[in-house]
Amino acid sequence: MASIRSRTIGLPDNLTVTILRLPDHLTTAVLRSMIAAEVYILCGQTSSPGGHASGFGAYVGISEALEQNMARSGVSLRNWAFRNGRLVPEVVVLVSRRGKPMNANARLLIEAALARAISTKHSILNIRTAAPTASASATRRQRLWAMQTSERLAGLVLGQVFHPHPAAPRGGTTREQLIRLVLGQRPPRAMNVHDILRAAHGAGIIIAGQTPVQRTRRDLTTRERDGAAGRPRLSRTHIDGLAVIYPAGRAGMTLRQARADYAAAHPHRHASHTLARKPRHSPRPVCPTTAA
Repeated sequence: MASIRSRTIGLPDNLTVTILRLPDHLTTAVLRSMIAAEVYILCGQTSSPGGHASGFGAYVGISEALEQNMARSGVSLRNWAFRNGRLVPEVVVLVSRRGKPMNANARLLIEAALARAISTKHSILNIRTAAPTASASATRRQRLWAMQTSERLAGLVLGQVFHPHPAAPRGGTTREQLIRLVLGQRPPRAMNVHDILRAAHGAGIIIAGQTPVQRTRRDLTTRERDGAAGRPRLSRTHIDGLAVIYPAGRAGMTLRQARADYAAAHPHRHASHTLARKPRHSPRPVCPTTAA
């Protein structure tokens, strides 16, 4: 039987990343290593709930104390890798911090940020990609540390593990599908929620619930901004009283570009709104003068 190939990489702040490439299946030794690590990423070929192939993807989890393992890590592994058979493990990434374990809130923020980074271009099996409670509970210093650490880890993992695999994300939560929908517009577009709902309908994305407009706006703004460490993937502005959402980051749009793009795509609405707007200070009526 082929042996496990292992590589360990050191990062600043006493972080250690171990990449295990598996021959054919998870072993007891690998499972023990995952329990001992603080954060793990299980990578491999994934499938949808219906059994259709969904490309190379991952599940990101955290490993807490051994006695608490079955409550989170073990259950997650059983669900994704074994019971549902939705992930065939090929690579395991283990993240640890020597000497000083990660703060619990920072660890949850890093977990969410890594899931988001992978989800942009690859399939992710995490049900939640946000940790709003941890974000609210963490101190400013903890949030900054989690942001810097998650960016380092995401760059390393995407380069070392995901780079050889084509970017073909499919499935995932509704929120992640909507975010990929906005990020995937070519050329980049600035869209209000109604634009996004029309595009989602065309893409076959089902938004459940009684209030799809409110849910979509919340998922793409508040939860994206407050739910994880790192920079949000989407930005928001308000134009004509509507929330307008556009891609953020180097590959995205600036605020000026977003406003110009939105105005060009909605000329009639923008013009009618401008014409209907009343001046802030109405000019005084001019009285005609009478000749003496």
